[in-house]
Amino acid sequence: RFVTTISVRTDVIESAGLSGADVAAWSASAPGAESSFEAAARSTAQFLTSGTELLGRLPEPRERADRQRAAADALKDGLTAAREEFLRRHVGDLYEQLTNGYTTPVRLEQLVYDAATEVPSQSNGGISSDGKTYTFKIKSGVKWDTSPARQVTAQDFVLGFKRLCNPVNPVGAPSYYESTIVGFKDYCEPMLALSSSTASAIAAYIQGHEISGITTSGTDTIKFQLIQAASDFVNIVSLPFASAAPVEYLQYVPGDDTFNQHVISDGPYKVVKYDPNKELDLDRNPAWDSSTDSLRAAYVDHVKVTEGLTQDAVQQQIAAGTADMEWDVGVPTADLAQLLQSKDSHLIIGPPRNFSSALPEKQVASELAEELHDTITALAGHYARS
Repeated sequence: RFVTTISVRTDVIESAGLSGADVAAWSASAPGAESSFEAAARSTAQFLTSGTELLGRLPEPRERADRQRAAADALKDGLTAAREEFLRRHVGDLYEQLTNGYTTPVRLEQLVYDAATEVPSQSNGGISSDGKTYTFKIKSGVKWDTSPARQVTAQDFVLGFKRLCNPVNPVGAPSYYESTIVGFKDYCEPMLALSSSTASAIAAYIQGHEISGITTSGTDTIKFQLIQAASDFVNIVSLPFASAAPVEYLQYVPGDDTFNQHVISDGPYKVVKYDPNKELDLDRNPAWDSSTDSLRAAYVDHVKVTEGLTQDAVQQQIAAGTADMEWDVGVPTADLAQLLQSKDSHLIIGPPRNFSSALPEKQVASELAEELHDTITALAGHYARS
């Protein structure tokens, strides 16, 4: 039996001027020890949605006062704890979904194998005998959509880790890496405290400081030195925030509007248009080579995501054939019976429990494999790996 470990610092959040009643309601909705996967998925999704909405009420990161920055950190800590708690409790249910009820076995290598040539282990020399050194080899042929296309390197992954502690849009809870990777805390804390949050100031810090426990050899090998052995390290670095970052990102403030218009992809699709809260358009990425990617596929040439629609409006468009699938809303309950009775071979109500779509089944499976974490927590990521 699990006991919830989600703790919300309501006093810190309220001190930023957010509604005390709304903060209290969010704190009270923290997922508990629900026995079923369905109940946990619903409560976690509600908690994440409400917390993200509270976070959106704060000023932009660069405009926040000290109390607002502290409130943002407290909100992000609560959101991160909820995601981790959900995954910790329901990893078996997630695996059941990925494997179609355990009928199609999926090994760890298939779940985390991405830009690395293989998953490190002691048997292949990727993990040292004391469990404190991890070595990853980067696949040849994984490329950024730059002009010309450029190989993703070990240095790009180092840059990705260095950007996690930027003072404008940092990772929500850096404590895992600070307590696990040698030198990460010494690198991270001064960066978070930078007095200037301009792109040039952030770039200067990144280029002038190193994380002593992350080193490279050539352009295809990255090595992590850990403070102590951590059996979950491979799983943690398979999550989206451990992604590589191209050097071009040093030109922009992380997460701001200008950066969001210059996303560079190393996945099957690239962003060709992004209008915040309105539209996201993706086209095939010409730099992507399917032979280097065992997780993703490019089944269509173009993807257009329209944001801000209601649940009913989404369903009406799917029924009319002007849209293909819903993303972060469910099928209206009133429509479920009729949809099931239609026995349309193109309709997939699944995988079981929390995802509905009108896409071919193998496409749904591919998208779930890529965005497992965000899908399960009801937060949509985008299909380009960057």
